[in-house]
Amino acid sequence: MLHAGRRIADAHESPITPYPTEMNEKITTPRGSRKPMGRPSGRKATGRASSPVGVAATLMLLASPVSADCRTGTATAQLSCELALKLKSLPGKSLLNASSSPEHNATSKIATELQSELAKRLNAQPAPRMMSVDEATRERGYAQVIQLSPVLDRRGLTLRADVYPRRTVWDRVLGPAKTIASYEAFRRRDPHLRQFLTAIALTASPPVGLNIKLNGPVSLACGSAPIESTAGRLSEPTLRSELQIAVVERHQIRLFALQGKTLTRLASVPWKRLSGVRGTPFRQPLTVATLSDGLLRVGTSDRSDGLDLSSKLEVLKRYPDLLPVGAKHCAKLSFPGLVGPQPCESRALRKGQRPQDALASLQLTDDDGTVSELMVGRDSVTHVAIVAHNGRELFRLTNTGAALALGDLNGDGNAELVSSANTQLPIEDALTVSRNESGKATLVYQVPFPSGVQAIASCPTQGDRQAAILVASGGRLWRLH
Repeated sequence: MLHAGRRIADAHESPITPYPTEMNEKITTPRGSRKPMGRPSGRKATGRASSPVGVAATLMLLASPVSADCRTGTATAQLSCELALKLKSLPGKSLLNASSSPEHNATSKIATELQSELAKRLNAQPAPRMMSVDEATRERGYAQVIQLSPVLDRRGLTLRADVYPRRTVWDRVLGPAKTIASYEAFRRRDPHLRQFLTAIALTASPPVGLNIKLNGPVSLACGSAPIESTAGRLSEPTLRSELQIAVVERHQIRLFALQGKTLTRLASVPWKRLSGVRGTPFRQPLTVATLSDGLLRVGTSDRSDGLDLSSKLEVLKRYPDLLPVGAKHCAKLSFPGLVGPQPCESRALRKGQRPQDALASLQLTDDDGTVSELMVGRDSVTHVAIVAHNGRELFRLTNTGAALALGDLNGDGNAELVSSANTQLPIEDALTVSRNESGKATLVYQVPFPSGVQAIASCPTQGDRQAAILVASGGRLWRLH
């Protein structure tokens, strides 16, 4: 009995962090002894910082902690709250200028929202129209310009904010405007952002073989790479585009980076270095694996400990005699299957729980900005897979195979169930995608896999296309969109 699981669309937020930027020469000149050529003596530029002390105070804002109050509400509200906290000590009045992404018209509406939110929180005024940085820094009556550059994709909203001092005619002689400070922050897609994205139709594509061989896989997991701040341009196609794939086999775990059709190995580790063999392993291993932002949670009936592993496959946490499921839950072995999920701290088995031979989880963001975790489990006797939220059944699929995954394949905020066929004959096996319609499972599409389906994983959505589905079949790894 095999399983593949994963976790997406969680509410992880990367904090706004500074990175070094080149400063305006006049601001950083010590003691103010050297005057720019051509400037009349005895005059100061108005409406801008004129000493290095003011700039140091501005840059110190970047290191201030983020308030817990900024962790609620829509993605745009959260980003505006964080940015306002960072900028609250800017001197004088600021001009809020915005630029929209040429790849996505919706960013102009989001930019307007951000300007409006920030104007309420800061001594700032939205620009009457979108201007170039050179234009905006010429506007009179402002101490500085806050240039907002939002970028929206299927993963979420990235906000870049650059602060420029107002420039006089003498400043403009010296060359292009230079930033005082720069910021970048990211929020995953929520229902508010989803309304700006075009709906994606769910259609099957021919499987594409990837460049690795498998050695008896028991589980797959696909997730996003760890989020890191970058000083690069937001329009670069590689920004946060990398996916990671964990291949869990009976004797080892391997971690790969996936870009296009190419898999690059990042790390590998044999199971004997992670956990000892369980005293009574099952004949067919039951395995659960989830991967998100570089954290791999994995457990198998072959081994005595469930594990949290880093992006280098180093042990971060152990779950003795448990298999971690999703973000906070675990399952316990109880022949002939798994019992759970339930909180990892709870060791006692609840009465009435039926053993399951496959489990998977999915995290989705609700309309109010909170994060929900969906679970699916297949009954080891009836072979019925039930998708539930907080113990409440959402829909079920009868006669399901033992390879399961949950995913939001088109980014609409609803879960799709990906499963294998309930058959002992590989030639009859297939990948099936089903979705919930009024509490009933409805078939979306089916793709035959005559070599049999050993494991499945669903990846996070990327760009304006369906999320990838990974299938272990016939000793190879296949990708579908």
